[in-house]
Amino acid sequence: MSLMHPDTSDSFLTSVRVVCRSQPRINVLNHVLQQLDAFLFPSQAFTLPRCVQHGNIRLFRRVLVTLDNDNTRCQFEKIQQYRLAMQAAAKLGHLWMVQQLYQRYPVALSGATALAAGQSGHLPLIQWVYETKRHLLNMNFYAAVYKAFETSASRGDLHTVQWLVKNFSNVVFDIGIPAKEGQLEVAKWVLEEGKYRCRFDVVDEVAVRGDLNMMQFLVNRALLDGPSSAPDLAAEFGHIELVKWLSENESKHAWSFTTTAMVCAAKNGHLEVVKWLHENRKVGCTTNALDLAAGSGHLSVLQWLYANRHERCTANAMDNAAMTGYLKVVQWLHNEGARCTTAAINHAAHKNHLNVVQWLHETRDEGCTAEAMDWASKAGHLAMVKWLHVNRREGCTTFAMDQASANGH
Repeated sequence: MSLMHPDTSDSFLTSVRVVCRSQPRINVLNHVLQQLDAFLFPSQAFTLPRCVQHGNIRLFRRVLVTLDNDNTRCQFEKIQQYRLAMQAAAKLGHLWMVQQLYQRYPVALSGATALAAGQSGHLPLIQWVYETKRHLLNMNFYAAVYKAFETSASRGDLHTVQWLVKNFSNVVFDIGIPAKEGQLEVAKWVLEEGKYRCRFDVVDEVAVRGDLNMMQFLVNRALLDGPSSAPDLAAEFGHIELVKWLSENESKHAWSFTTTAMVCAAKNGHLEVVKWLHENRKVGCTTNALDLAAGSGHLSVLQWLYANRHERCTANAMDNAAMTGYLKVVQWLHNEGARCTTAAINHAAHKNHLNVVQWLHETRDEGCTAEAMDWASKAGHLAMVKWLHVNRREGCTTFAMDQASANGH
C-alpha cells in the first residue's frame, strides 16, 4: 500500500502570516518568515502523543520534525514518544501519522499498535498493518482481528467485515456482536459467508432493544440455544409487537413469560403491554406491580390494575410514591384505602418533596421519625428542616448536624 499523506503544503503560524502580510518587504523574505515561525512556535509545549490526540495534522508534522532534529533529547526519549504516539494514532485511525512514525522507528509497530488499529475499525489502517507486519494481527489468538470485527460489525461497516472474514477465514466470528447492535445485514452476511458462533445471551440484548426483525432472524436460523428472559425483557421495555411475536413462537425456544413481565411493564408505565399480558397470558402478577407503578408515578397503570386485577398494593406503594414526589398518586391511594408507614414522610423529606410532606402531615396519622429531619439536613434542604421543626415534634438526632456539616450545608 502506498504511503498515505494529507495536504503537505507548508504553512506558517497564523500570527506570522497575518503580521507579515502587512509588511510586503518582509513577506517576500522566506527565511525571515521561517525564523519568526520557528521562534514563535510552541513546540516545547506539545509532546508527540499529545499532538496525535489533538488531531491537528500541521501541529503533528511540526512537532515531529522538531523532535527529529532535537539534539538535546536522548534517543530513548524520542523512541518512547514515537511508540506512544503511534499507538495513539492507531487507536484514532490516523494512518498517515502511523506511517510517518513507522518510517522513523519501525519497531514501534507492535502488537499493542495492531490492537489499537483494530479497535479503530479503520480499514485502510488495518490493511496497512496487514501488509506491513501481518503476524501482528495473528497475535494473542487474533485479538486485533476480533477487535476490528467488534468495532466494524457494531457500526454496520459491512465492507470492513467482509475484508476481515475473507482474509482471516480460519477465525470464528461472533454473530452476536452485530445482532445486539441491530446490524441485520452484517449478521446475515457473516452467517452465509464466514465461520461463526452466537452467544446465547444475545437474545436478551435484542429483546431489550425491541428489535423484532433481528429476533426473527436469530430464531428462524436456530442460532439461539439455552434459557432466555427475552419475553420478560421485551415486556419490561414496552415492546408490544415483540411481546406478541415471542408469545406466538414460544415453542421454538426455551423461553417463557413469568410474573416479572407484568411487574416490570407496570413499573415502567407500559399500560398497553400490561393489558395484553392480562388478556392473553396467564402468568399473572404480584403486589410488586402496583407498588412499583406507584413509585414510578404511573397512575393510569395503577388505576387499571385496581379495576382489572385482584391484587392490591402494600404500604410500599404510598411510601414509594411519597419518596418520588407523586402527590396525585399518594392522594389516589389514600382514597382507595391504602396504607403507608412513617417511611412516607421520612423519604419525602429526604427528597425535598415539601408538598407531599405537608399533605401527609395534614391528612394521614402515620407521622414520621427523627430520620425525616436527619436526612433532610444531610441533603441540605433547609426549608424542609425549618418546616419539620415548626410543624412536627420528632426533632432530629446528632446525625443531622454531623451530616449537614460534613456535606457543606
